[in-house]
Amino acid sequence: MPSHSDLCTRQSLRQQLRQRRRELSPRHQQQASMAALRQLLKRPEFRRARHVAVYLPSQGELPTLPLIRHCQQRHKHCYVPVVSPKQKHMTFVHYRLGHTLRRNRYGIGEPNPLRRRRADSLDMVIVPLVAFDRQGNRLGMGGGYYDRCFARRRQRDQRSNKPLLVGWGYSFQQTDHLPTARWDVPLDAIVTDREWIACAG
Repeated sequence: MPSHSDLCTRQSLRQQLRQRRRELSPRHQQQASMAALRQLLKRPEFRRARHVAVYLPSQGELPTLPLIRHCQQRHKHCYVPVVSPKQKHMTFVHYRLGHTLRRNRYGIGEPNPLRRRRADSLDMVIVPLVAFDRQGNRLGMGGGYYDRCFARRRQRDQRSNKPLLVGWGYSFQQTDHLPTARWDVPLDAIVTDREWIACAG
């Protein structure tokens, strides 16, 4: 379990960086999203990927619309997360721009969960961030859905398996060292508006 000090640090970071995200103008958000997409397009890992999971942003998260549009233009299959708060689990559902969405309890859009895909059969998962460090440690919104969904990846011998977990965030969300909890699942890489970061470990 993380120490009381670490928990306080995580909560303080979450509050500060969520607020900073919300203060960004729509123009700034879109410019950062396009810059992150340019970083991703350079990567062979993304060019090879056929089945890509992408979140639908809320509360100032780095937008994903340009990424979703690019995937559709290149005939990649996109999926978005659908959560079950009562059972505390997450699945991935096929999505195309224009699909009807309903708001879940967190105010995030979700499509009709008919065409699901197993998480371990995806090629790449674009993961939202509140904070991160260059070792691949991630701080999310606190629900733990991604960590539970990919819990097997905490085993060292599972790190090389699909899917590739790629954080998607603003460069200002980077911290020197992020306190971790035993349930945290590390990222394989992170894309920001400035760079692609191949994570250590």
